[in-house]
Amino acid sequence: MRWIGVLFFAASLMGTVQAQAAGGRSTRMIYLLRDESRGTWCGYASEAQFRAEAESLGAAVVGGATYTDGRLSRVEVTVTDETGDWEVYDDYLIPLKKRSWRLSRTVSIIPEDLREKHLFVMNAGKAVEQQASYTELGTGRPTDRRAEWFESPPIFTDRRQFPFWLLISDKRQAIWADGRVCTADRSR
Repeated sequence: MRWIGVLFFAASLMGTVQAQAAGGRSTRMIYLLRDESRGTWCGYASEAQFRAEAESLGAAVVGGATYTDGRLSRVEVTVTDETGDWEVYDDYLIPLKKRSWRLSRTVSIIPEDLREKHLFVMNAGKAVEQQASYTELGTGRPTDRRAEWFESPPIFTDRRQFPFWLLISDKRQAIWADGRVCTADRSR
């Protein structure tokens, strides 16, 4: 299940970069993964190197940062449960001008046959939910069911809250130059 999450995540990043490039803007990526065995976050310039490392580690948390015209414009994070029972895909859109940013969160909970989609807007350091929908995973039909036992990962309302912030801010040039940089996992 974890490898499926990495493939889903990487495919979404490719679509993001292609769509932005079509608009005539310059885009660059940093691919991220949490190496639980070493207690580090690692950033990669190469998608191929990122995928190989994510697969060999069985990474439960992967992500990426997109830069448009040199500025951080999008952060994506996929968290997969070690049992494969659930997966959370977060897509943070960070506008280039100083305005509120938003989070689209998709939660897939396999034992409950449930997919939740949430849209949040960050306002004054708080995540304000704008909409939510619940569908069956298997059919896509709306449902009233909820997974009461499921606890979502935290929502980051400020860029500096990302546990990999150092990589996508201060270390990004080193990642692009060296191909790979790792830092201590601040979420521990």
